[in-house]
Amino acid sequence: MVGEVGAGATRDQDAITGETPNIANRLQGEAASDTMVIGEVTRKLVDGLFEFEDLGPRRLKGVSHPICIYRVVGDSGAVDRFSLRARTRRSMTPLVGREAELDMLRRRWHQVRDGEMRSVLLVGEAGIGKSRLLRALRDSLRGETYKLAPFFCMSHHVTSAFWPVLDWFRRTWRLGPSSRPQADAGVLGRIIGPLNLDMAETMPILEAFLDLPGDERYRPADTAAPSFRRQLIDVLVKMMAAMARRYPLLLVVEDAHWIDPSTLEFLRQVQEQLPAARVMLLITGRPTFRPDWTYPQFVQINLDRLSRRERTVMVERLVGNRVLPEAVLDEIVTKTDGIPLFVEELTKAVLEGDVLRESGNAYELVGSMQSIAIPDTLQGSLMARLDHLDAEARDVAQIGATIGREFSTGLLARLADRSEEELAAPLARLVASEIVVPAMVESFAGASHVFRHALIQEAAYQSLLLARRRQYHAAAAEALEAHFPEVATMQPETIAQHWTSANRLDDAIDWWQRAGERAMGRSAYQEACAHFQRGVELAERQPGDDRGRYRRALPLLMARGDAEFRAASSPAQATYLECASLARQENLPTLMVAAALRYADSEVYLSVPSQTSVALLDEMLAVVGEDTADRCQVLSRLAKALLSTGETERGRDVLQQARVMAKRLNDRRSLYEVLVSDLMPNAGPPPCGAGVEERRRTLTLIWEIAQEFESILKLEALTRISAGFLEIADVDGFERTLRMEREIAQTTRASFDKWLIANGEAMHGIIQGAFAEAERSSLDALNALNGHDVDFPLGIHGMQMFTIRREQGRLAEVAPLVKRFVRENPDSAVWRPGLMLIASDLGFEAQVRRMFDAMAEAGFALPLDSKRTVTLAYLAEVCAWLGDDRRAAEIHELLLPYRDLAVVVPIHALCCGAAARYLGMLSATMKDWPAAEQYFEAALATEERMKAWPWLAHTRHEYAAMLLARGRPQDKVRAAELRDMSLAAADRLGMGRLRQRLVGTVALA
Repeated sequence: MVGEVGAGATRDQDAITGETPNIANRLQGEAASDTMVIGEVTRKLVDGLFEFEDLGPRRLKGVSHPICIYRVVGDSGAVDRFSLRARTRRSMTPLVGREAELDMLRRRWHQVRDGEMRSVLLVGEAGIGKSRLLRALRDSLRGETYKLAPFFCMSHHVTSAFWPVLDWFRRTWRLGPSSRPQADAGVLGRIIGPLNLDMAETMPILEAFLDLPGDERYRPADTAAPSFRRQLIDVLVKMMAAMARRYPLLLVVEDAHWIDPSTLEFLRQVQEQLPAARVMLLITGRPTFRPDWTYPQFVQINLDRLSRRERTVMVERLVGNRVLPEAVLDEIVTKTDGIPLFVEELTKAVLEGDVLRESGNAYELVGSMQSIAIPDTLQGSLMARLDHLDAEARDVAQIGATIGREFSTGLLARLADRSEEELAAPLARLVASEIVVPAMVESFAGASHVFRHALIQEAAYQSLLLARRRQYHAAAAEALEAHFPEVATMQPETIAQHWTSANRLDDAIDWWQRAGERAMGRSAYQEACAHFQRGVELAERQPGDDRGRYRRALPLLMARGDAEFRAASSPAQATYLECASLARQENLPTLMVAAALRYADSEVYLSVPSQTSVALLDEMLAVVGEDTADRCQVLSRLAKALLSTGETERGRDVLQQARVMAKRLNDRRSLYEVLVSDLMPNAGPPPCGAGVEERRRTLTLIWEIAQEFESILKLEALTRISAGFLEIADVDGFERTLRMEREIAQTTRASFDKWLIANGEAMHGIIQGAFAEAERSSLDALNALNGHDVDFPLGIHGMQMFTIRREQGRLAEVAPLVKRFVRENPDSAVWRPGLMLIASDLGFEAQVRRMFDAMAEAGFALPLDSKRTVTLAYLAEVCAWLGDDRRAAEIHELLLPYRDLAVVVPIHALCCGAAARYLGMLSATMKDWPAAEQYFEAALATEERMKAWPWLAHTRHEYAAMLLARGRPQDKVRAAELRDMSLAAADRLGMGRLRQRLVGTVALA
C-alpha cells in the first residue's frame, strides 16, 4: 500500500509500505550473486513461463510465517497456451472422445521416425478441440527426442507474407522486429552454422527476410528480384530438412484457415521436396481451409462434435471430485451441442457463479434451476465469462482484443493511457481467469499476452461499441506509426488494417499501398494483389465526387494489375482495361498509355494479342506526342498486335515506323519489341541463304538488349530466341538458351516460368527421341498452370502428345483428343491435317481424301501464323501418302520459302525436323527425282547437326523409299543402307509407327 512514513521534515507521503515490499527486501538477501529468487505468490503468477528450483521454506525477518522461495532457472520453453497450462497447476481441458484420432497421429509419427514424411490436416469448427489434440500428441511423445517447429496463423495477418514464419523466428530465437540488429546478426549465424547449410546462400536471404544488417562476407540478397520469394522458400525448406536430419521434426501449423499465400506455398514445397525426410507436418484448420493437395503422404482428419455421453464425461472430469446436480449437468450437456470449448467454458461459468454451493462431495443448487442463466451459444458463454470480470480487467481485455490475438503491453499501455505497471494487476487477473496467457517472447513493444482462444478475442472485441472500437484502432495506428518504426517497415498491413477499422479511409489507403509495394518488393504477388485491392475498395468508399474517388483508386488498380500480371493471372488483362477506361474518363493520358501498354504485354504472355489490343493501341496514337518515347512504345506494341491478328500489311508498315523511331530515339525497350516482332512469321519473308546468318545476329541482339531490363523480359527473350535458334537449325544455340531459361525458372519458380521450361524440356525430348521423358515434361507443363484461367497450355500439350503417340505407334489413343480440338476449333488449320494424319496412319483413305480435297478446294488457305510450317508439313505427309502429284506442287510452292529452316512451333511447343524432308517427299510424289534427292541430302545434314534422331530416321526412310521408287541400279544399295540405319534408330527409340513402315518398305524392295 501507499501511505505516510515518518514525521515532520522526514515525512514521505508516497512511501511504499506493507508486506510485499518487506518480503521483496528480505528475499534480496537470500539470492546468491547473479541469481534471482522469488516467493510463492510470484511463482504462481509466472508459473509455466519459467523453470524453478525449490529452495524450501525460509523464515524472513519481519514476516510472521515461513516463506517458500524459488530460484529462477530459465525459460520454460512453453510455446502455446496448452504448453503454459500444462506447466501450471491450472487444469488442462480433459481429452475425451479423441482416442481414434490420437492413435492415428501416433501411427503417422512412428512412420516419420522411420524416415517417411507424413502430413496430417486436422479439420473442425472453432472450439472443437484441434489444439487440444495436438497437445495430447505432444504429451504422448514425452521421453522422445524430437524437434518442434510451431507456426501460428492469425486473422489479422492473412495477407502478411510469411507471417507465421517470421513469428517463429521471433519466438524461437528472439529474432525479428524488436530485437537488437547487431546481436541478431550473430545469433542468426549461430543458428544456421550447426545445420550445415550453405552460409553464402542462406545468410543473405534470412538477413533480408528478418531485416537484419547484412554480413559483409556475403553478397546481399535482392529482395526486389522476382526470385526472392522462391529463394526464401527454398532456404526455409532446406532448414526444415537439416533440422530433420538431426532429430525427427514435428512441424505444427495452427489455424491454417488464416494462412497467407506465401506460407501456404512453403508448406507445399515442404511436401514436394521432403517426401523422405523425418518430418511430420501437422496442420489445424476450420472447414473453410481446403488445400488442393493430392500428395500421397497427406491425409485429412475431420473432428466431429462430442456425443452426449462424451460431453457428460468431460463435464464430470472438469468438475473433479464433486458431483453436479443432475439438472445442471443435463442443462450443460444439452446446450453445449458437442463443442468441447463450449463444454469447458459453460462448466467453468457455472462453477464460478453464485448458483451452486459445495456440500460434501457434491454441489447443490442455491435456489431453483430457473435462477441459472445458462447461455445458449458458445459466443454467449464467452461473453458471460467476460461479464464476470471486473470493469478494469474487462476494459484491458477489450483494448487487447482490438490490437489482435496477441498484444504487447507497451502498445496496450499507449491505448489505455496507463503505465505498464498499472496494467500488471488487471493482466494478472485475465491470466488467472484463463482469458489470456503470457506470450513466451517479447514482441516489438515488450512483453506480450495471447488470448487463449481466437473465439475469446472475438467475443471481447464484439463487446465493444463501434465508436469505441474505432477510437482504439485509430490510437493503435497512430502509436505504431509514431513509436514503432519496425512495424511500419516490416508490417505496414498491420497499420493499414487499424486505419481501415478506424474508418480513416485516406490513411488506410496510403498504408495499403505501402503494404502492396512491400509485398511486390518481396515477390509476394498474391498478398500484393490483396493489399492493393483493399486500397481500391476503400477509395471507392470515400466521400465526395466520383472524380476524386477514381483518381485515388487508379494507381492502386494499376498496381493490382501489375501484381496479377507477375502472378501469371489472367484477371490482369481485365484490370488493365478497367484502368484504361478510368484514365480515359478522367482525362489522364499518361496513365491511359501505361494501361494500354501493359494490357498489350499481358495479352502476349497470358493469351494471344487480339483486336482489343489493336483498338486500344490505335487510340493511344492520338494521345501521345509525335516524336516521343511513348509513341515509340505504342508503335512497337501495335506492330506486334497487328501481325498477331493477321493484319500483315499494316503490321509491317507500323513495324518499320517503330524501327526507325526506336533507332532515332535510342529507345532500347522499343527496339527489343521490334526485333521480337521481326521473328513473327508474317513480319517478312522467312530467312534463307545469307538471311539465316542475319537471323542469328538478330537473336543475339535481342538477348543483349533483354539483359538491360527486368528478369521477366530476360525469360521472354530466351524463350523466343531459343525457338529462333532451333528454327535455323542451331541446336547449340537452342540448348544453350534452354539451360539459361532453366536457371531463371528454377530461381523464380513462378507457375508461368515452370510451364515455359517444362515445355522446352518436352520439345527437346521429342527432338532427341526421349519420348518417355518428353511425355513427363509435357504433363509437368500442363500441371504447372493447373488452376490458372488460361486455355493455351492444353493445345500445346495436345500437339506434343499427338507427336509422341504417333511416333510410338499409339495414335489411336489421342484420336479422340484431336477430334475434340477439330470440333472446338473449326477455324484452326493445324488440327484438321493432324486428324488426316491419324486417319492415314490407320488406313482410312476415303476419309483422308475427303478432308484433303476440302482443304485443296479452299486453296490450302493457311494463315501466316506460328503454326504455318507444321501445318504444311502435315499436309505434305498426307499428300505424299495419297500420291496426289497435282496438289503436291501447290503445297511445295507454299513450303518452299522455308527450305533452309526447321519446322518449329514456337515458343516452346514442337519441332518436326528439317522442312527440306517434307519438300523432298513432295518432290518424290511429283517424281522430280533430282530435286527430291537434293532436299533429302540437305535434310540429312540438317537433322544430323540438330541431333534430331527421330526426324533423321524418318528422312532416311523417306529417302530410301524415293530411291527405290526411282529404281536406278545403284539406288538399291544406298536405299538398303539408309533403311538399315532407319530401322536401327526405330528400334532404339521405340518408334513403332516407323518400324511398321520400314517392314513394309523391306517387303516392297
